Amino acid sequence: VKCIEDVGKYSCTDQGQKVCHDNWTGENCETCAERRTGKNCDECITGWAGNKCHKCAKNYYPEGNCSVNCIAEKGRFKCDGNGKKVCNHNWNGTDCKNCSVGYFGENCSVHCIATENYNCTETG
Repeated sequence: VKCIEDVGKYSCTDQGQKVCHDNWTGENCETCAERRTGKNCDECITGWAGNKCHKCAKNYYPEGNCSVNCIAEKGRFKCDGNGKKVCNHNWNGTDCKNCSVGYFGENCSVHCIATENYNCTETG
């Protein structure tokens, strides 16, 4: 069987064997390689980046899996190495959408500790 080079997908050895380019795989280099997509298999699948789709794209975690999307929200939470939200001290809850105990207001920025003589309100 004669191998006719396909510039976009593979080259041929002197023995007539197909050698897939980095973006392609399969017996006839007809399938996108791992973590690749697009018409020419030249794009990384969601969550992956780099010229070989070998590292997590920005805001995707954990490294090596890249399946969790977490975008830090300044003043509210940051993301740990697994993509889990880590709330700032004045926020709590799984999505850091609730004020921590003793914090009030639209941005949970008002700190107030109620006493028997004083009740806290949204404004402190």
